[in-house]
Amino acid sequence: MPVPPDRAWALFAEVADWSRWDWLGSADSGWVGDAGWVAGHVVRNGHRPFTFDCTVVRVDAPNEVAWRGRGMGTSGVHVFRFLPHPDGCRVESDEVFDGFLVPVMRPLVRWYWRRHLRSFRRWCALHG
Repeated sequence: MPVPPDRAWALFAEVADWSRWDWLGSADSGWVGDAGWVAGHVVRNGHRPFTFDCTVVRVDAPNEVAWRGRGMGTSGVHVFRFLPHPDGCRVESDEVFDGFLVPVMRPLVRWYWRRHLRSFRRWCALHG
């Protein structure tokens, strides 16, 4: 990302803006109940009919956030890391998931998160 890690985190942390930088995958994203990056809070990811209500399990802002979710025959944990890089920030996105649909969904999930991060990179370039 063309911004330092703390700025990338600040932009990412604004869940209300997710649909602005990823209208395809995050159109229906938002907080369910209490807002804010606190363990136990629930963030909705996705675009209907493919939304996932995920429970925040770990927050180490501005370095890392993790959530756990389930849906469409899978369950898993997703971790985003915001790491220093000579060009600004490297964002790592790791997801470990299981379930009977994982073999079918793996290519789609890879495509989606790659596209999602590219959209976020453009957002950082515009709002850094």
